[in-house]
Amino acid sequence: LHVRSRRQRQMCIRDRILRTRLGDFGVTTTDTRPGSGDYDMEMVGNWSGVDNPGFAGVAPGPLDCFDNRGGEVSFTLEASGTSDGIAEIVLQEIAHTWGLEHIDDQGDLLYPTTEGQNKIFKDECLQIVVLNENGSVSPTGASCNQQHTMFCNSNNQNSYRELLMLFGPAVPDTIAPTVEILEPADGATIGGDVNLRVLFEDNQSPCLLYTSDAADDSLRVD
Repeated sequence: LHVRSRRQRQMCIRDRILRTRLGDFGVTTTDTRPGSGDYDMEMVGNWSGVDNPGFAGVAPGPLDCFDNRGGEVSFTLEASGTSDGIAEIVLQEIAHTWGLEHIDDQGDLLYPTTEGQNKIFKDECLQIVVLNENGSVSPTGASCNQQHTMFCNSNNQNSYRELLMLFGPAVPDTIAPTVEILEPADGATIGGDVNLRVLFEDNQSPCLLYTSDAADDSLRVD
């Protein structure tokens, strides 16, 4: 993703947050739709013409225990003013497609509201809850107890252990990125203003951030 606008920069930061929060698991995040295989998709945006829909995201139901169905699409609204907040909504909605439910801890990514900061998938058993109309939460029975009781008592969930069970540990990135100067040509004699073109390649689809002091924003990233 080549980053030029403020919105694109926010998307890039959000992508980095997603990769960090999923960094312990065998999950690959990308902004390019895979050509084949089983993958889940998260759509991020806002409902057209709706200022306050009363929710931050939508996941398909019923919950996909053990990620058995696969290939699901969930939705995140830009209901937070920060990239970190939106990334946390993304992670909750897509986690629902993997069988994870709401729990009673504002430090876990499965807490059912946007309250809390620096949320993670916690490695501890937490009570599964339902969100009430007044914004409070109450204990409730789990939909995917067979999945949760692999690590916890009934109606409790360990988000971290369940993701490790579903996807395994992270696979190290052993392929180094490459950087090649395309212009000026190798050995060229230069002076004054010059065009600089650099080719970056990496199999992990990174975001490329750049700045320019030129009045015409002439610094390019190809």
